[in-house]
Amino acid sequence: MDSTHFPDGSLVEVRFEADGDDGVTYVAPPKIVEVKNRATLFNRADFSTSNGGFGALRIFNELTDSNYDRMVEASTGWSAAGVLAELGDAAIHYVNTHGNVDLHTSDSDELCEGCDEYICPGPEWGTEFDYESWRTIINGTGLAPLNTSAKPPTHLFLLDACCAGLNNNFIRIMWPYADYYGGWVRNKAYCCWSGTIYVHEAENRMGLLIPYLRGGDTIHLARDQMIDDCIQNPELVHIDTGTGMRSVSMTTDYPVWGNYYVRVKNVYTGSDNTPPTVWYY
Repeated sequence: MDSTHFPDGSLVEVRFEADGDDGVTYVAPPKIVEVKNRATLFNRADFSTSNGGFGALRIFNELTDSNYDRMVEASTGWSAAGVLAELGDAAIHYVNTHGNVDLHTSDSDELCEGCDEYICPGPEWGTEFDYESWRTIINGTGLAPLNTSAKPPTHLFLLDACCAGLNNNFIRIMWPYADYYGGWVRNKAYCCWSGTIYVHEAENRMGLLIPYLRGGDTIHLARDQMIDDCIQNPELVHIDTGTGMRSVSMTTDYPVWGNYYVRVKNVYTGSDNTPPTVWYY
């Protein structure tokens, strides 16, 4: 079932029925569940006041009437602790800031010189704030949706920062991000850029990507179509992967780490196939 059929916070009764080989229909006791569709959208304050640099607001607008609760934080000085505190119910997490494969900054440095804060992927980086440690606290014991906290996983992390997509370090925000056999856990993905990007093109970047996701495409198909649009409109989005600034033109410019088939709308099917309405809702 696609939870975005219902507004965030709705109480929905879920009931399972199964027809047995003996001709009997078995019905599980109904359960009331709370719908949790939330997008947490962080944007550096200095970026947001740059013409074209308010990527978080572009996502907010693109997800209008999508049944997502959308939180935008672009005030001066938002902190690393504030980012982690909002992560608990975030199905979509977006951060537009400075970064690389090992960290991204908060906005605390805009309050005072030398007040830099960093959020790193996991505890092995040895910093005060990291995604994996916080995710284990959020989850409680057990695995979603049977974890003791009942908090949902983060399904999609979009880090709009320079060079952080060169490897998959930040997939740790989705712990557990791999299964027992080493494969990616279903319905979780991380995306970022593999080179230096322009601040003032954040709204262009998200304005090309999010409509495809809003339309029900999987993350890798949405990414592929975004790249095609960049090729058709080379003035919109640029990247420097080591040879100077050029127009975005390759899927490796914006890699998808994790599961390729994450959706923002429509049902996750583990493929690019459109869900059959006969048994998916």
